[in-house]
Amino acid sequence: MKRRWMRTAAVVMTLILVMALGACTPKEQQDVLQNLADYAQEQLQEAQAQAPEETQAQDVPETEEPEATETEPVVSETDSAASVDGYVYTSSLYGFTIVMPKDWEEKCEIVEEDMCVYFYSVANRFISYGDVEYEAGRLFYITVPEDDMKQDNGEYYFPSYQIIGQYNGADVLVVYPTDVQCDIEDEAKTREYTQMYEQVPEILKTITFG
Repeated sequence: MKRRWMRTAAVVMTLILVMALGACTPKEQQDVLQNLADYAQEQLQEAQAQAPEETQAQDVPETEEPEATETEPVVSETDSAASVDGYVYTSSLYGFTIVMPKDWEEKCEIVEEDMCVYFYSVANRFISYGDVEYEAGRLFYITVPEDDMKQDNGEYYFPSYQIIGQYNGADVLVVYPTDVQCDIEDEAKTREYTQMYEQVPEILKTITFG
């Protein structure tokens, strides 16, 4: 658009020069003025028509689309289900640590005695049948058996057990109950014991020996 106005200005200057030199008759000067006016009017209308487009093109800066980036989640060394939702129990008897579910803090009682670490369901810790109260609620216990607890075939004298580690060169066993350990007459207590017992395999995966 700037170039068009420069051409118009050049025409005007030329006309003034011609008139100043008297090269044109009055009639020729009038015709030139009319032509110049018509040309200027056309140029102005064209410039006004194009101005919004040019202004819009100038006012809206070009933006670059952000490059797609792939991000990986940052996982802390302690960011695990065990460390976030549980608590750590350390055995004073064998020095192992085990991560317990958070909701077990009130539900589980841990007793270390007779070379064993017992894990009990508090709700089923004692069961009464008539006038007799029985100790129960055992979920599992961890122990290091004596040498005389091993049979000739290498198996231990336990009905249901698993070797889970070593302590001073000896096997560490987890022993499971084979009899009823919950109050079957109380549906809520039985359900709680069953739910806790089902969690035992995952809990044992967290055990570490120092």
